[in-house]
Amino acid sequence: MILAHNHPRGSQNFSPEDKALTQRIVDIFYPLEIKVMDHIIVGGSSYSSMAERGNIPHQCKCTANYEVIALGAIPAKEKQNRFQDTRSL
Repeated sequence: MILAHNHPRGSQNFSPEDKALTQRIVDIFYPLEIKVMDHIIVGGSSYSSMAERGNIPHQCKCTANYEVIALGAIPAKEKQNRFQDTRSL
């Protein structure tokens, strides 16, 4: 499995939340023998790879947690742009 998402503000750094989410997904899929091969962040016109940095967790840290994953608050400006129609008229 390869995880990927973008950082709308252009940062290619892995946040503590990105790292925790990656570990949690490893914990969930480890018993099923499904490996997380990479977690990629796209920021601006570039990307960052956990695997290339040697930071991808390969071992289960704890029992899988199936609780809802709470994400941080989304800034108002980002919410506004989220559903903006960008097609040309």
